[in-house]
Amino acid sequence: MGDALFNRRRDIKFFNSLSNELLNRIIKTIIVVYKISTETETNLYGESTQKTYTQGLQIGVLMTHDEQVTDSSEGYGPDVSQTITAAFHREMIASRDFYPEVGDIIEWNESYFEINSIVENQLIGGITNKNYSIVATANMVSRDKLQLENVRVGKNI
Repeated sequence: MGDALFNRRRDIKFFNSLSNELLNRIIKTIIVVYKISTETETNLYGESTQKTYTQGLQIGVLMTHDEQVTDSSEGYGPDVSQTITAAFHREMIASRDFYPEVGDIIEWNESYFEINSIVENQLIGGITNKNYSIVATANMVSRDKLQLENVRVGKNI
């Protein structure tokens, strides 16, 4: 049995060029992703005492987001939460030698989000070795817990 109608190498190359054009020139939703650094100070047991992150990488994504929810029932001031979904184009992130993982931080819309799940099941023609995108779901995290910026002064440059 021959190849499916849109599963040829030329077709995939065309899909990739359309996706790159769409994400980088039309939609233009740019995020910064901070990967967890593996080079951290450890304690007596070889465990990291705090999370540190590598320098951020700017990349275009297809973004959807829930509305922000404010909870002021704790009594220590309002707590804002939000969930986002960032769809990465696999070919584009592979060319930048990047792969999103659970625990990485996304900076978007002047807020920080920690990736809590990764889904990789958008297949071209249902063929498992032709995975097309990576979809990451992330929840908003507090700025002061991340140590990416000095919250009393502003962003580190």
